[in-house]
Amino acid sequence: MFVFTKEIASYLKNLRKHAGLTQNEVASRMGLKTKSGRSFIAQLENGLIKNPTMATVFDYLSVCGASWIDFAKEVEVIYARTNRQEIMSQVKLPDKPELRKKVSRDIALYDTKIKGVAKSLPTLDIDKVKERIKNKVLFLLAGHQPDKKLISHYLDFAHHALERELNPNPLPPINYKLWVRSGIMPTLLPEISRIVHKLVWYEKKRMLKQKPLSEEKRKRMATRFGNYRSRIEPIETAVHALLCQIVIREVDFPLYKAYTRECYRAINKYFTKDSEKYREKMSEINQAWVKRGLKPEILERINNTVLAEFQQK
Repeated sequence: MFVFTKEIASYLKNLRKHAGLTQNEVASRMGLKTKSGRSFIAQLENGLIKNPTMATVFDYLSVCGASWIDFAKEVEVIYARTNRQEIMSQVKLPDKPELRKKVSRDIALYDTKIKGVAKSLPTLDIDKVKERIKNKVLFLLAGHQPDKKLISHYLDFAHHALERELNPNPLPPINYKLWVRSGIMPTLLPEISRIVHKLVWYEKKRMLKQKPLSEEKRKRMATRFGNYRSRIEPIETAVHALLCQIVIREVDFPLYKAYTRECYRAINKYFTKDSEKYREKMSEINQAWVKRGLKPEILERINNTVLAEFQQK
């Protein structure tokens, strides 16, 4: 839907000035009466006419010798800037300038991504699927403590399994023997293959249920994301600094980051509302992550860091 804003009106005014025309001349060339026509053009250029017809706008552009294609592009830019300003006005950004900049960038990237979803039918997000597969495989490997040098080999196998899943033609079963090498745990390869199959199946099913987003829903999503990032970013920064001080395995680093987010959600939901429920939930979360190979003493330090940052907000 075309919404005529004051920014668009100002853009039209600049087009007229660039063409070297007066309001009277534009009104005359558009076939409007001199006195009332000049008043109409003045109101149009000041955004006082809320819903001018597209025919009127196109006539104005034609008289000024402007391209309607360039006009459409400029309107798109104006809409994007207005929407971004509306979203950012509802987000409480962190106090630190570097964090404000990072959160603002994250919101812009997220808004750009879902903007495409809002305008088109959903398609399978391959990059998202790859990232989820990588995280799931790392979770699996964390519990088996593989040789660090072989982690990339397991991830390569996961990418191979993904390519097979995305191939529209029927293929023979995977020959796992071709992927076994010294130090590789053969039993993990079928497990990784199942992870890939399950994630692709889930994403395809979810995609089929999706509908193009409305503009209002897109704004709500971007605002919610922005508020979440503004709260979690200082926490993730503090935990990142903590983890840099602790000597941990490289494969465990994203796991502790994932624990941080889960810890934050539990604190945000229960800490100030139900202390008993909070303790139960954190005990449950910690036990689950310890089973995955994370160290309880590090989890406790992360929990204290998250709690300290949370209480500062």
